[in-house]
Amino acid sequence: MNAEMAMAQRKLTAYFGDVGEIKVLLELLDIGAAVHLITGSDYGWDLHVQVPLIPTNVSDLGDADGWPMSGRAAHVQVKKKSNSKSPSVDPGTIRGWISGSEVGVPTFAFIVLPKAEFYLSPRDLRTIVANWESGNAKKRGEGKAEVESVTLSLSKAREYNQEKFSWLLHLWTKYPGIMYRSSIEDWTELGRVGLYQEAYQFTWEVVLAWMKTHFADIYLGPGAQGVLRLRDGSARDVRDGPIDFLEATQGADALGIAQAAFLTMYPDKSAVSAEIQELSWGVLQDLEKTIHTLGFRWPKSEFMTTYASSPDISKSREEAMQLVRDVMGYYNKCLAWREQLDSTKQDTVGD
Repeated sequence: MNAEMAMAQRKLTAYFGDVGEIKVLLELLDIGAAVHLITGSDYGWDLHVQVPLIPTNVSDLGDADGWPMSGRAAHVQVKKKSNSKSPSVDPGTIRGWISGSEVGVPTFAFIVLPKAEFYLSPRDLRTIVANWESGNAKKRGEGKAEVESVTLSLSKAREYNQEKFSWLLHLWTKYPGIMYRSSIEDWTELGRVGLYQEAYQFTWEVVLAWMKTHFADIYLGPGAQGVLRLRDGSARDVRDGPIDFLEATQGADALGIAQAAFLTMYPDKSAVSAEIQELSWGVLQDLEKTIHTLGFRWPKSEFMTTYASSPDISKSREEAMQLVRDVMGYYNKCLAWREQLDSTKQDTVGD
C-alpha cells in the first residue's frame, strides 16, 4: 500500500477550463496582439490586449520580421463554463466593462468549453445587463426576490472565429461609438443583398453625420448660408430631386466620403467610373429626398460626433473617409466569408 497520502482530486472540468483559457491567450497572440495577464484565478482570467495596427494573422506573415502595432487596447475576460451552468458576474463589474468600452478600451467576455470558445462583445454585454435590469424590475413589481448576479448565457454568445474576431477587435478599439450604435458585428450573418443594404445605409449615415456636424444651416435662401439650394426647374437632370447640394466645397467633400466607401467595396473600379459616380451621387440624392420630406430639416443622425475627433472640417472629413474604408474592408471580408459558407453548403449537398 502506498504510504503517500492522496491530495485533493484534480477535476477534469478544471483541466479543460485551464486549457481553454490558455487557448484563448494563444488565439490572441496568433492575431498579432500583445497580451498581458492582469489576474488569473478559478473565477477567470483578465487579459490586457494591445492591438495590431491592422487585422493580422501571424501565420500569414511569411518571412516578415514583425508587424506594426497601434496604440489601442482591449480587455478580455475569460470565464469557464462548468457542466450546464453558465458563468455569472456581478452587475457592477459588467457596468465597468461597458463604461470602459464606451471610452475606447472595449471588454470582451470569453466563455470557454472543453472543445470550443465563445465570446460576448461590449454590445452583447450591454444587452445582457439591460435584460437583467428589466427582469429585476419586473420581479420587484411582483414582490419577488431579485437576481443578484448577471448570467453570461452561452445562447447569447458568438462562436469564436480567429479572422472575424481580429476584424471586430480592430473596429471596436478604433470606433467604439460606431460599434455601439450600429449592427456591424452582425453583418457576418447576412446574405449578399442584406449585407449590401447595410453597407449602403452605413455610408449614408456617415455622410449625414459629417454634414450635420459641420453645416447647421441647411437651406440656402435669400441671404442665407447652407448646404442645399432649391433648383430653378430649368434644364434639370432627370436624376435630380427638387433640391440639390451646392456645387461647392461641402457637396464635393460629402461626395468624396461616399466615394471612399464604394471604392473600397469595389476595388477594381475607378473614382471616375460610371458605377462609382452613380452610387456616390445616389447617397447624396437619397439624403436630399429625406431632407425634403422632413421639410428642410436634418434627419436624426445615429453617428453624430461619434467618429469625428476634430472640429477642423478637413481633418474630420479624412476621419470619415478612413472610417468608411475600414468598415467597407470588413464588408468585403463578410462577403468572402459568406461565399465560403455558401460554397461549403453546396459541396455538402452535392455529396
